[in-house]
Amino acid sequence: MAWNTHLKLPHRKDGGFDMNAMELKAINMIGQFPEEKIADIIAFMEELRMKTTSTEKPRIGVGKGKTVFPPDIDFCNDEIADLFSGSEK
Repeated sequence: MAWNTHLKLPHRKDGGFDMNAMELKAINMIGQFPEEKIADIIAFMEELRMKTTSTEKPRIGVGKGKTVFPPDIDFCNDEIADLFSGSEK
């Protein structure tokens, strides 16, 4: 079965397809790949579609909100600096 026989393309009354130039270019490019690569291309396109349609904001760091730091977290900075510099108080 040809890769494009299952496509559900919007048909016009004259029998043509209602697609813009970029859509046609994409279909033609996909058609140039070997049959066994088409599934990979479709999987990539689906992943890209999910990323571009997601309303979830990207999170930076997996531990965000999981660690609570005390307000006086910097209380021993001087002591730590002394350890690195080799000086003793």
